[in-house]
Amino acid sequence: MKSKIKLLAKCFASLAVVCLIGILVFAGMLFNRHSFQAWVSGKVVDTDGNPISGARIDLYDCDSDSIANNAFVFTDKDGSYQVNTPHIQYALDTSPSYRGMLAVSANGFVSTRGTGGKPIRKGDNTGRDFVLVRE
Repeated sequence: MKSKIKLLAKCFASLAVVCLIGILVFAGMLFNRHSFQAWVSGKVVDTDGNPISGARIDLYDCDSDSIANNAFVFTDKDGSYQVNTPHIQYALDTSPSYRGMLAVSANGFVSTRGTGGKPIRKGDNTGRDFVLVRE
C-alpha cells in the first residue's frame, strides 16, 4: 500500500511540473513580442520640381518613450529613396500604425520633418514625396 502511495505521489509531482511548464510556455506566448518591418519610399525635389540628389532621409521611431533613429539613406541622382526599418518589436502589438516620422535634409535647403502626407504604416509606404525650399 505504501508503494502505491509513493507511486501516486511521484505521478502527481510529475503532473504538477508538466502543468507548471505549460503555464510558463503559455505566459511566454501571451507576452510574446511581435516583430514587423516598415519601408518607406518616395522622391525629394525642390520647389521647381527638380530632383535633389544626396538628400538625407532619417526614419525615426516615435512609439517609444524617446524618439529613436531607426535608419537613414540618401537620395539617388533622381531624388528617389527607399528606407527600411530594422525589425521592430513591441509586446502585444495590435495597432496597424507604426508611429514613424521622416526627417529630410540637404545642403542649401531648409530641413523638414513629417510622414509624407499619411501615417507611416507597417509594411509598404510608397509615394512619400517631399519638396524642399532653398535657404
